[in-house]
Amino acid sequence: MVKQLKEMNRQVFNELLQRYLNGSCTEQERLLVDRWFEAWKEDLQQPTLSEAEWQQVAERMWSHISQQTTVAEPPVVIPLYRRKWMQMAAAVAVLLVGVLGSYYYFNYQPQENFRATNTSTKPKQLLLPDGSKVILYANAGLQFPDAFTDSVREVTLQGDAFFDVVHNPQKAFYVKTNHLIIKVLGTSFFVRQKADAATEVAVRSGRVAVSERYSANASNNGVLLTPNQKVVYHAQQQHFVTALVEKPAPVVTALPAFKYQEAPLSQVINDLQTTYQIQISLENNKLTNCNLTGDLSQMDMYAQLEALTRAIGASYQIKGTAVLIVGKGCD
Repeated sequence: MVKQLKEMNRQVFNELLQRYLNGSCTEQERLLVDRWFEAWKEDLQQPTLSEAEWQQVAERMWSHISQQTTVAEPPVVIPLYRRKWMQMAAAVAVLLVGVLGSYYYFNYQPQENFRATNTSTKPKQLLLPDGSKVILYANAGLQFPDAFTDSVREVTLQGDAFFDVVHNPQKAFYVKTNHLIIKVLGTSFFVRQKADAATEVAVRSGRVAVSERYSANASNNGVLLTPNQKVVYHAQQQHFVTALVEKPAPVVTALPAFKYQEAPLSQVINDLQTTYQIQISLENNKLTNCNLTGDLSQMDMYAQLEALTRAIGASYQIKGTAVLIVGKGCD
């Protein structure tokens, strides 16, 4: 974990220096980097640096910061006149580690010049260059280009939004938030950024891959969501929690009648799984002997599960993104 955190911090550190170099950082970021250079100005031999020289300076600066988190070396006698300067430099290093390690990761808000924002309390609908639709909720902002590239579609989101993405298997669609990268080919899903640096992604249709934006192992750290599943990412713990959405919605357009006359339980479960694309399993094989007579139409999924299990003397439990039906079964 410590190694990953250091690598993550270094990535943010490099991105900050790159923004500083091309003049796209904020005034607060510029002052922060200026203080940094002031602390190690002996590394700057000339006012204008080449790319290679810039990389060398960045490496030396990061090396200074990294040393602040390692185990202390045996004491070295330092001339008295240098101690005060070194204490000041160390204080700046500690400050920068704290800012880059904690502030930038847990509280960082992308300093985007958002192309579209919603300053009202009503949802605002946008049409992206590829025909994808986005609904921005209050105080949300979205950055996107005039036209997507030949290989990728990428937007940056701050706040809450609903995406209905046009299917294109040759050109993946990416949504970047403060802490996550969301990858889809064609689907609809919600993104909600909550308090305590938590972000929720809930899928209505299609598939969505969610991974950490700043992580040394982002390719190995994430979740794949299918319809009616959601994940909440807690940035401070770097932890994903998957679950079912609060109100599962039908995924298919041709719905079953949900009216049964002595129908086997397997038929009812198949109808529910097909409609909502949620896995439903049985704890006891004897449950397959149960039959159902009743009308489950005009109900939401949880009401259907409640009526079904009550009719056969069972109950149901939510296990992550799946449903488990528990009971003695039927003879």
